[in-house]
Amino acid sequence: MERESKRGRSAYLHLQTIQENIDRIEQALTNINFEEFSEDWTLYSAVERGIERISEASRRIPEQLKQNYPEIPWKQVAGIGNILRHDYEQVSLKLIWNTARESLPDLEKAIAAMLSELEKFQ
Repeated sequence: MERESKRGRSAYLHLQTIQENIDRIEQALTNINFEEFSEDWTLYSAVERGIERISEASRRIPEQLKQNYPEIPWKQVAGIGNILRHDYEQVSLKLIWNTARESLPDLEKAIAAMLSELEKFQ
């Protein structure tokens, strides 16, 4: 039972990491258009790093929990981190922008639901 509890806490912490990075990305992009984003190295680097952190944390969420949220493309969430780390010279700013603007809102909803689900066991 204690082992399960530690695993649950661990999953909770990884979900919080994802939520925190989504929140920070959303804050950073408030009232920012693509042109402003693409001209601000510090901004797009920060967003890219936040996406990397989300990717890494997603790998540490138990598969059993992810299965409850099949609408999220978990393999792509995990995989974008590899692309950003290893194929960074081929990553377009548009990919980063679209991920932040189009993919993170759906992920955020799932993460909120997952956190709520796990809070029952905290």
